[in-house]
Amino acid sequence: MNHDNPVKALPAGGPVSPGNALARALALLEKSRPFLSSALLACGVAISLSALFLPVLNPDLHWHFSAARWILAHHRLPAEDFLSWTMEGRPWIDFEWATQLLFYGTYRLGGFWALIVLKALIVSTALFSFAKLMRLYGLEKFLFLTLPLLTACLLPSLDVRPENFTMAFFAAEVYWLEKFRLKGLPANLPALLAAAMLFFAAWANLHAGFAYGLLLLAMYAFGEFLPAALPAVYGRGKFLPLAKTFRLCACLAAGAAGTLLNAYGWEIYSVLFHHLAVITDLQEYLQEWHGASIYTAYQRPYWALTAVAFAVMLRRFLKTRDIPYAHLCAVLYFSLSSANHARNTFFMALTAMPFTLYLLSLEQWTGKKRLAARAVMLAAALFMLTHFQTNVWSRLGKQWDALYAPQGAVDFLKRNTAQLSPLRMYNHWGWGGYLGYMLYPDYKLFVDGRYIFHPYLEGQTLDVHDPARWKRMAAEYGIELAVIKRPPEYMIVTKQPDGTNSLQFTKPEHTLVLPVKDWAMVYWDAQALVFVKRGRPGEKWLREHEFRILRAGELPNAEMKVWQGEVSLAEIKRELCRYLKGPRGQGNFNRGYEVGQWYRNLLKMPPRKAVKNQVKK
Repeated sequence: MNHDNPVKALPAGGPVSPGNALARALALLEKSRPFLSSALLACGVAISLSALFLPVLNPDLHWHFSAARWILAHHRLPAEDFLSWTMEGRPWIDFEWATQLLFYGTYRLGGFWALIVLKALIVSTALFSFAKLMRLYGLEKFLFLTLPLLTACLLPSLDVRPENFTMAFFAAEVYWLEKFRLKGLPANLPALLAAAMLFFAAWANLHAGFAYGLLLLAMYAFGEFLPAALPAVYGRGKFLPLAKTFRLCACLAAGAAGTLLNAYGWEIYSVLFHHLAVITDLQEYLQEWHGASIYTAYQRPYWALTAVAFAVMLRRFLKTRDIPYAHLCAVLYFSLSSANHARNTFFMALTAMPFTLYLLSLEQWTGKKRLAARAVMLAAALFMLTHFQTNVWSRLGKQWDALYAPQGAVDFLKRNTAQLSPLRMYNHWGWGGYLGYMLYPDYKLFVDGRYIFHPYLEGQTLDVHDPARWKRMAAEYGIELAVIKRPPEYMIVTKQPDGTNSLQFTKPEHTLVLPVKDWAMVYWDAQALVFVKRGRPGEKWLREHEFRILRAGELPNAEMKVWQGEVSLAEIKRELCRYLKGPRGQGNFNRGYEVGQWYRNLLKMPPRKAVKNQVKK
């Protein structure tokens, strides 16, 4: 096997062009400064590791915390749902229980920063496996560039998730399978089978991604079988031994047996079959199950890798017909899988990147090909640096993104537990994990991110956009308390009868779905709205907590009512004081600024004197 590579000195002779001069200068620097390679490698490692310290965003993380908390409190694994009122008592297989305990324990010890460090350590093992694979191929001197490029492709999967373990296990499996392919399987078959069984047993108790590991093992078995069983294709007159294929099949059987060594036994596979049955709904309604898009900035490295991988494999196949069929199967399958579901892009990255580099290492890099390779490497480095600046370095330093954590609404619900906890609560899908963790056991959820709630996906996407569907769903389930995302407002323009003047005011979408006559708005901020069905907690409580004038998205309308004399500033001030005394939320969702700024602007508008007199009274 030829391990020649693009980074070699050019011959001394030949014409001196700007491209040749640059290439010779780079080669001279490499020879004259041995520390340059180490410095480049250190920079590449630092760039890669920086991407592992992004803030936590995962909306499912808190329901993992809830499950771990329940396990520690009851000293057993859950067999049924305990967080919701819609699925209470229904069977639930908590197939990620080991990861949940590890994440929850880390969080209790050191908060989100400790979780980020743990995630970085787990993912670092995947990068280490890749580095070992590059050494196996004789390409370790290119790690300074290939390591950051791989990390850029992994970005969509670098949140704190149980998938972190699948990433680590899958990368390790790729390395060992490639080592076995190039150097042969160990002679001690019983030890090999025991290792495969233990490997998949550990994986199956951490995350269901072990199924992709079994699939990859099957691909390697097929890749060894095909050239051995079809001699005519390769111009041979006899079959080759199938010992390697049999050994890989034995490892596959041992690994499959190992997956049954989990707390739920064979039932863990029912979770996989469930996801396959509803895969269309998942792809339509959940962002992480959407197809990868070239228009999404952090997914562009994946598309670039896919294009390069197919181009290199096609060229190699047309030129020599000598291509590892395991590589071809893996790239074909994982490219299709990740194109349909963006959450699978890291499988494509961990296979296509090393397999493409392996095929490139077999090429003869001389003359113009070497110059072209250097130009591509430079372009890749510039792209990678720009990509990291946009998607990584601008977000470092923050430990948690509260997009899926309506803290203000949670604080309000806690303050009013006695009146509101008996009501049947509806909540936004992505908030279920946080609400369940913060409000259990006083409140029960409508849904969270677990697979048992997939039947509710369609209704979730229409909760504030389809009044008829919401009305049917609210009546069917008897919903009495609604915690929803704040929807956008739309503008309405009205004209005076004479047509000379016009009035503009906003109308929020939630007024179509939750009309004032049926639902009282009792809390709102820039992130969340809380509604109570009229008559449920008691009229006195509603009178004290409902916002009749200062309503989300309707502040311009309240302003108009003041100047038209329909509402006094005294009434405005009373609701304003009650609003500002309530829970404030956090970060960008702090509720005080929006209303305070609006009230200051109100006092500045004419007729100022009359307004100030009303305020004094």
